[in-house]
Amino acid sequence: MADNIKKIEKAFEELFSLLDIQSSFDIKESEEALNVTLDTNEAGIIIGYHGDTLEALELIMGFIAGKILGQPTRVYLEVGEYKKEREEYLKNLAEQIKNQVLSTGEAVPLPNLKAWERKYLHNYFNDDKEVTTQSDGEGKERTLSILPK
Repeated sequence: MADNIKKIEKAFEELFSLLDIQSSFDIKESEEALNVTLDTNEAGIIIGYHGDTLEALELIMGFIAGKILGQPTRVYLEVGEYKKEREEYLKNLAEQIKNQVLSTGEAVPLPNLKAWERKYLHNYFNDDKEVTTQSDGEGKERTLSILPK
């Protein structure tokens, strides 16, 4: 696998060179993905509007890594602590919405979340004894709801 990681590193270096983005990165393997931490002065360009460019780059990088590894591969790209800060925001939002659900007894929908954000919230409430989550809809119309148990 180490040889393949070196090939993936080289391919990612070529990708960012073609995009004319000066960067360095670190790749760590996990069971579910390749976790790539990118260090650059151009984080805003890479993240893009609401993380759209970041999400697109993750898909492209996953495609590249998958070709090298010979199997579908998910890539999680962290740039300028964007996802870390977004997770902190989601955690605070989750607690606020949980309190709202518990006080009203009604479900609260959260539209316009990225797939990884929905997954984060599903996992966040996975073992919660008072509320649960549910996703409905398809594509960009998919909505996560937080409901009382």
